[in-house]
Amino acid sequence: MLGAVAFHLASGSPGGAFEVALLHYVMDGLLLDLLGTSIEAGFDPDDVVVAFVSRLVGGRRPMTREGGVVELTPMTAEEFARRREPLVRSYAEAMVVDRGLAPDAALDRATTQLREQLPDGVDSAGALLRTARVGDAEVGWIWVALPGGPAGAHTAWLNNVEVHPGHRRQGYGRRMIQLIEAELAALGVPELGLNVFGSNTGAIHLYHSLGYRVAAQQMTKRISPAG
Repeated sequence: MLGAVAFHLASGSPGGAFEVALLHYVMDGLLLDLLGTSIEAGFDPDDVVVAFVSRLVGGRRPMTREGGVVELTPMTAEEFARRREPLVRSYAEAMVVDRGLAPDAALDRATTQLREQLPDGVDSAGALLRTARVGDAEVGWIWVALPGGPAGAHTAWLNNVEVHPGHRRQGYGRRMIQLIEAELAALGVPELGLNVFGSNTGAIHLYHSLGYRVAAQQMTKRISPAG
């Protein structure tokens, strides 16, 4: 361990003996978990490492797992047009699985809700629609509603965060949320809330690791027809 501390300091890395010891402790635990059985289904050690290193480097710009810097830019009308239908289909499919709605009913509800929430697309009042890029590559997008809606006067709402299929499991979703939180903080927004379907265990673990906690919980049970 003393050799690791000396190397850490000589390389100019942030922190000191405590940070090095903590890093070794975390990495040893994650290695054992990867070699054995995960403590919890859906647990992603990679996300824990990214979060730990981001906190360790403090004020430096946190990198994603691949070393790229994620930046959020205002979504264009063309980008929104490309994402509208896939978003509706995705939300409708989730309502079929988690709420037991018939496919047609789920699609109608998803279409209506999106139209009500974003009546003017990217120009809709109170909507932050951002595209995530790493260099010239578009890696995902995020949508947050500012306070004043159903969530209340002080709470913004995370309506959607999506990483494109070719860029997943690289820490981009985490970084997008961190960046939108920073943007909200600059606007003086004190709280960000969200809903997540119970079947989306990966997202649930991500939100927990970012400090989100359950404030309310809905439960459902399918009842078999009589007779």
